[in-house]
Amino acid sequence: MNKKLFPLILFVVGLSACYTPNAANAPATNSPVGTAIAGIYRGTLPCADCAGIETTLALRPNGSFTLDMNYLKDKAFPVPTQTGTWKATGAIVELFPAETTPASANDRWCFGIANPSTLIQFDISCAPIDGRESKLVKDK
Repeated sequence: MNKKLFPLILFVVGLSACYTPNAANAPATNSPVGTAIAGIYRGTLPCADCAGIETTLALRPNGSFTLDMNYLKDKAFPVPTQTGTWKATGAIVELFPAETTPASANDRWCFGIANPSTLIQFDISCAPIDGRESKLVKDK
């Protein structure tokens, strides 16, 4: 082998051994948390001026979601279905409606992962909301 080519080959092999994919750009569902959290969740969330908000949240393994809400007043008042993308980071699931981008923090929903079958609604800064029960439970 040519003596001049050997150091170049060694350098290229050394660089390729150091390459690792960027985990920040991987879809949420590539992580064990994302895969375990995917599913359909249901519950009645608190409401300031009604009996509650019947909520169904579908987190799909491909990173998309649908959110159906129905305000319980004198009669049911449905809200248009929201769709978009979601990601799980640590113990938090963030929903990003299709009309917005992840950079639009005011237009996102946050839930804490209480356990693999229960999500707790958080405020828009992804912090727990004190003093109220606001959980969604995964369908079996």
